[in-house]
Amino acid sequence: MLMTALILLLPGCLFKSTDELYAVPQASEEYVNLRAAIDAAKGAADFAAPTSGRNTQTVQLMDLDEDGVQEAITFFRDTASDKPLKIYIFRLNGKDEYVVDAVIEGDGTSIESISYRNLGGAPSKEIIVSWRMSTSVRTLVAYRVDQGTVTELMRTGYSYYVAADMDGSGTQELLLLQVDTAEHQGVVEYYQYQDGAMALRSSAPLSNGIFDVRAYRAGKLKDDVPALFVTSQYGDSAVITDVFCVEDQQLVNVTLDETTGRSGETLRFYTSVEPADINRDGRLELPQPQVIRSYNKSTAADDFWVIKWRQFDREGEAWPVFTTYHNYNSLDRWYLVLPDEWEGKFTLSRRDANTAAGERAMVFSYWTGDEKTEPEPFLIIYKLTGTNRVSRSKLGNRFILLTESDAIYAAEFQESVWDCGLDAEQLQKRFKLIQTDWSTES
Repeated sequence: MLMTALILLLPGCLFKSTDELYAVPQASEEYVNLRAAIDAAKGAADFAAPTSGRNTQTVQLMDLDEDGVQEAITFFRDTASDKPLKIYIFRLNGKDEYVVDAVIEGDGTSIESISYRNLGGAPSKEIIVSWRMSTSVRTLVAYRVDQGTVTELMRTGYSYYVAADMDGSGTQELLLLQVDTAEHQGVVEYYQYQDGAMALRSSAPLSNGIFDVRAYRAGKLKDDVPALFVTSQYGDSAVITDVFCVEDQQLVNVTLDETTGRSGETLRFYTSVEPADINRDGRLELPQPQVIRSYNKSTAADDFWVIKWRQFDREGEAWPVFTTYHNYNSLDRWYLVLPDEWEGKFTLSRRDANTAAGERAMVFSYWTGDEKTEPEPFLIIYKLTGTNRVSRSKLGNRFILLTESDAIYAAEFQESVWDCGLDAEQLQKRFKLIQTDWSTES
């Protein structure tokens, strides 16, 4: 495993002669030196790479001091040591040999995650480590490594964390989410570099009544202000999103209603949809699901939902972006940006009689809510799979919206008394596949 990691990480020549291409691969001198240094440092210890996060490789390369040369970082567990978890940092010396530059030691059962961020005070990257102390306890520690000396900038327990530039300074701050699941409450703590340490500058509450945090990410508000978006489970069947930004070095929950103690404007009971940069403008939009009236509805399971997407500003005011229908069925995964003129004039139904043949269909019908009048189909969107999907995409007046390696998405306008206002080209531009956009840091 170590050999594979080093071969993938260390640079090599991309252009080789014919003889070199067919020769037995030879390890580079840099690889040999690094492996020897790691083996010497490891001794009888075991490798103990971080268990989660974005950096889980056994050996990681990172230019920590921004001098243009990458350091190598690796992880051990030495059960014979008082502090069993070790993070070794190797640097290249003047002889192009890797030597141990610094060692970070920690307690606990594992190294949960590691990240490298410029937290301020110097051009170098700091090392942020989450030490897993027990099943339910984690400790976050930020370290600075300078010429072989390790300095601890902060140490605290936490539930979740995000590193982000919240004040536009060009360096990153730490936002720690502290959640009390028993009391159904939480707070976000804002740490900023000050006088050689990461200092707690301020904090702001999450909505009262949350069960736990479900997802979180840094993004931007309507006015391009950096923000933190935290979505939490609220009660048994709802979610709520709190939005935080920094004003005058103070962290503020801009969506929180001080009267109710919650961000009621973002509370939603349709939980399949998460905040996303739905229009790809670099700002995060929050979903406001609304149920579509259904003809001859029998149960809540028959409900379909449209999503009204909104951006928030630093005052907590919501601004409409557009409305979509998201088909979150695991077998479909597409959405359509809806014209404003469709609001209140259509309903949805499924037509999956040909699923065995690889055809799934969603029917858009003109209907204003009169139960005495049957909806009139004006558009059908298909997902076609199977070996005959190409021929089925050409049946009748169907036209292709999008093609994947194993599926074709097609559509067909139906004769209707109502003009939906779209042609084939316009429909193609509004049709999109659902992509995973929400992420977490720790």
